[in-house]
Amino acid sequence: MLTLRSMVRFLRPVVRTSRIFRFDLRGPSQVAAALPEGFRLVFPAESGRLPADLLGDLDLSMDELQRRLDAGDLLALVLHKGRGAHRTLVQTRGWAALEGCRKGFRLEAGEAFIHYCMTSPACRGLGIYPRVLEAIASHLGAGGLRRLYIASNIRNEASAIGILKAGFRPDRTIRVAGCLGGRLAFRHDLGERHE
Repeated sequence: MLTLRSMVRFLRPVVRTSRIFRFDLRGPSQVAAALPEGFRLVFPAESGRLPADLLGDLDLSMDELQRRLDAGDLLALVLHKGRGAHRTLVQTRGWAALEGCRKGFRLEAGEAFIHYCMTSPACRGLGIYPRVLEAIASHLGAGGLRRLYIASNIRNEASAIGILKAGFRPDRTIRVAGCLGGRLAFRHDLGERHE
């Protein structure tokens, strides 16, 4: 139902600042991709339906997941005791969309954008996030990709720490302002290049 509150939220301008991190790949063996005992990284089929209970409490609807898989994203899923402990989507073409908006930056050939990362609340604090990113980098490096990007909201320090622990390095900072649920957005590269 459309309410005044939902209309105001839809029209209200939103400003988000994201740090973009970069990882240059040099093959599959450059990272030590060891997950804690009992955790397993899988890349489920790129198409076809996944069992609904596989994601556990990872806060992504099956319809949204299927839409992203159909668009070409890869799903990296960490299982613990047969249930989802962490999920990450990897985009390998098109525009890398930043949080809350369709604007971002164009991926070149050989590049990928890691996004929609979430660790199950029951598995937080176990240090699996940086290890998952390392394992994904190893897997994608073996597949021929040469560079990975990941974005983190500037206020999410825990995510930035995990990203840095995985070997990513700051690349740039981008501010996105938008409204209409992200359909109207303006991107501004703050010019903070971190080479």
